[in-house]
Amino acid sequence: MYVFSTSITGSLDFSIPAGQDTCASASIFPWDWLDPRESCAIDVDFTPTSVGAQAAVLRVDGNRRQVNLSGVGVQPDSGPTGATGSTGSTGATGDTGATGQTGATGETGDTGPTGPTGPGFSSDSPRFTKLTSRTVKVPSGRRIKAVTVNCRGNDCRIRRVTARYTVGGKAFSGREIFPTSTFASGKSAVITVAVPKRVYRRLRNSKSGTLKLSVLSTSSNGSGNQNTLRNGLKR
Repeated sequence: MYVFSTSITGSLDFSIPAGQDTCASASIFPWDWLDPRESCAIDVDFTPTSVGAQAAVLRVDGNRRQVNLSGVGVQPDSGPTGATGSTGSTGATGDTGATGQTGATGETGDTGPTGPTGPGFSSDSPRFTKLTSRTVKVPSGRRIKAVTVNCRGNDCRIRRVTARYTVGGKAFSGREIFPTSTFASGKSAVITVAVPKRVYRRLRNSKSGTLKLSVLSTSSNGSGNQNTLRNGLKR
């Protein structure tokens, strides 16, 4: 889901405290919606200014999701606050003490051993190749071949594939479309995409939409590769 445009409407008695919307600073990787295995939280304060029932709406995910908020303001038990006494005069500021001497810098310790190199791109990393032309004609069945993943070092695994569509300036959220898969070195895996009906209905006979496919794949030798491949879409 998207994690932006959080707001509260309907009542000023509800608010999001500063620093308590972790969705606003969620770790988006590498796309602009929350990974299915990630989570974030939004805290809401209720500070009623009047007695009685209060209600508001918390809007998240670019107003795609709404949470109804409610609370009841009650009269506090304490009596009226007395008048504030006058402020006494400020005493004189004392003299600043002398600065102490800076201690000697200790010796630098020995450098520790270098840790192992983490996984990264190498010549043995999985390679991605688009199987389609720059602008793809989507058939009535709505399924198209999008990317082939070539395994070049030990066994390979597709970790994540997500798709995002844009048609007429309107974006449609992606979802995981390829199950976790392992295949041997020298083999390939073809990723196909089923274009949603709501996207297909908006396409015209000329280029009128865009598919952005993000792929993450790793090899058992420790290398990996991730990339985002784009194609135009038409009927």
